[in-house]
Amino acid sequence: MIIMQRFGLVLFLFAIMVLFGCGREHPIPRVEITTPISPQSGDMVIISYILYDLEGRPATIEVEYSVDGLSWKAATEGTGGDGKTSLVSAARGKAHSFVWNSVADLGYADYNTVYIRIRPTTKRTGNWARSGAFSVRNRKWNANVVVSANGYEPAVAVFKTMVDDKIYVVFSRDDSGDKNVYITLSTDGGNSFETPMKVPEATTGANQHRPDIAVTSDGKFYIVYQEDTSADSNVWCVSGTYDMIKGFMFLSPVQVDDDTTGAYRSERPKVVTAGTTVIVVWQNNNGGNFDVVMDVDSGSGFGTDTVVSDSTITQEAEPVVTLNAGATDLYIFWRHYNGTDFDIYCDHSTSADWRTFGIDIKVDSGTGNSQKASASAGASRFFALFEDDRNTATSGLDIILRYGDVGGFSEKTVSADTGDQTSPAITAYDDDNIFVFYIQNNGLFCKKGVYSASAWAFDSLERVDDDGSNAAKSSPDTALYGGVPLVVFVDNRSGTNAVYFAKRKP
Repeated sequence: MIIMQRFGLVLFLFAIMVLFGCGREHPIPRVEITTPISPQSGDMVIISYILYDLEGRPATIEVEYSVDGLSWKAATEGTGGDGKTSLVSAARGKAHSFVWNSVADLGYADYNTVYIRIRPTTKRTGNWARSGAFSVRNRKWNANVVVSANGYEPAVAVFKTMVDDKIYVVFSRDDSGDKNVYITLSTDGGNSFETPMKVPEATTGANQHRPDIAVTSDGKFYIVYQEDTSADSNVWCVSGTYDMIKGFMFLSPVQVDDDTTGAYRSERPKVVTAGTTVIVVWQNNNGGNFDVVMDVDSGSGFGTDTVVSDSTITQEAEPVVTLNAGATDLYIFWRHYNGTDFDIYCDHSTSADWRTFGIDIKVDSGTGNSQKASASAGASRFFALFEDDRNTATSGLDIILRYGDVGGFSEKTVSADTGDQTSPAITAYDDDNIFVFYIQNNGLFCKKGVYSASAWAFDSLERVDDDGSNAAKSSPDTALYGGVPLVVFVDNRSGTNAVYFAKRKP
């Protein structure tokens, strides 16, 4: 009995030492997280939690996120909240918030299940506390809309006034081996599109493809396309209007180029409008080399072709064209072969005489191949966006921006990621705000560029397509819709090349 009493006393004294003695252990801190309400988005996702510690010691926390509940990464802290250090705790708990920058960690993407976990440390480190699942919606682009279940080479144009709201899309389609051009439109901001209608063909049975479209200030649309017959290729223009009751109404096709012989092939037309004036640009093979050629219809029909490019002994092809916001300056960019590789060149005319051009200007600064250009303009600054292989050994094809005018162009690399970035497209909101598009790893991406303090800065990469299969993309074309960029492109996600439409969220 005495032994048992002494043993009990020893246990009691040991317990006292553990609780109050010199070597005592402090109870570990803990956290309770309130699961955020779905959906969350942006760089200020508030994570509310309660921090407990029996002795009220100041605490630090670690914060991590997961999109599958299995693998975890450190969460980037946003602006605001209580931070991660010197946090007040209490035995009954103290309420805190951590602000998570979900854009920095997840990018501009959507996730249905996201988790946050927090681990506190005071004298000792506590266990991880995990939130329940919540969704994050960071996509900057609306869900893709199918314009046509089959098609390729799409182009888009917008006519938007206080009383009129139309988004036109043209594209090519194979009809039992015969290529034809189709047009459709949306009158609800791109949420839905009318059933596509075939554009009148100049020659029955010929192939019409590579369409482009523009709209004049009075609301008429002008579609240009390349028509291939067995003997020749020519550029044709079809104008028309759309009425909510009558639908599409077309005039007969009009030949734009002057060619009368199969030795002169006119290909790859592009069209812009200045008020009610229509300007068409294309490449012309004069029996040997390509030249850049243009023509103008100011109300009385197209006239005599004007050769834009200066060289007659090399390939000057694949032109693109843009007008500034005031429709006073016209810039044409094209791919120029210098005998070794390709450069981007341009020339310029004004509304005083659209047909009078100066001396061709080399736009790109590289020594490698520069090709597949896209063009846009603000009020006084002109933009050429193109592929370039100057860094092929390290990054493949890159996307380069040149901006300025014929007085001089400056350069900004938009993307030089490992692998190829291809199929550039650009639209300018003004001189200092642009949206650029390109394809990388079978995804269509967008970057917003802002010019400030004499330099360009680009926002984080935005995924435009919502294709979960990661199927091949091609041929993006873009325009502005009330200041909001939209884009059409070809996507093979269904197993067939189809035309899709996407619009950026305001």
